[in-house]
Amino acid sequence: MMNDDLANWRAMYMTLFHGINDALELLPVCPENLPAYQAMVRVLLDAEEQYISEEAK
Repeated sequence: MMNDDLANWRAMYMTLFHGINDALELLPVCPENLPAYQAMVRVLLDAEEQYISEEAK
């Protein structure tokens, strides 16, 4: 991957990560929203794991 591509990928990841994290803070946790909340938490954790594994390469 070229350096510009990597920088763009990292910037996109950080934008999505912070956007989803901000949405989680705004989303009231109630029975109706719990599945969506849990899905967003899972995707954040999966994305973070992918990001860290790419950093290690």
